[in-house]
Amino acid sequence: VTVKSKGGRFKVGEFVRLEQNASNEFTGKCFSEVSGGVVLDQDKYLETKLKYVDPGLEGEALLTSFRSALGAAGWAINNSQFKDAYEINLAAQKRNDPTAEDCKHLNQAIYRMSQDPLKTFIPQLPRQSEVKVLGIVDAGMSDKGCWVGGQEGFLVGLGENGSDLISLVNIKSGKLKRVAGGSFSAETIAGVSCLTCM
Repeated sequence: VTVKSKGGRFKVGEFVRLEQNASNEFTGKCFSEVSGGVVLDQDKYLETKLKYVDPGLEGEALLTSFRSALGAAGWAINNSQFKDAYEINLAAQKRNDPTAEDCKHLNQAIYRMSQDPLKTFIPQLPRQSEVKVLGIVDAGMSDKGCWVGGQEGFLVGLGENGSDLISLVNIKSGKLKRVAGGSFSAETIAGVSCLTCM
């Protein structure tokens, strides 16, 4: 089904009914219907759109290269490559003044992402059982080894009682919203962010 604007001049959306063993691509994400759910991957995006920082550049040219690589990697971690979210978001804190070491770490994270891409299985929830909303949170120190400027991450999903499977709804990683004094307070702050998102 194609949705067009009033007057029919512009295409504003498209809805495709997935069929089993068929794949559809949308905004750099590939959705494949399989038995029991849907598999989400970004293999094609990772092959064609990821960019590396050119460490030989200086000044504005280096900033442009760094931010371009960061933007492409950011889209991947927000949609499927969750395991690299910490490294990419840590690099984002240096986007205004990256050092050679920052460029190296960002390139390494992008390389790991491209070599070992994640696929996400989103299980179909049964209609008969009660669905629960789940939140999983974590927090980590900043690159300076302290909790000031630390990282938070959380996952929101839907699940059913008695099952470990979660249908992913949202995942987020970023800088802690407040100053934390230690591990417990940092994870509490991340928990509040998660509840706010729910």
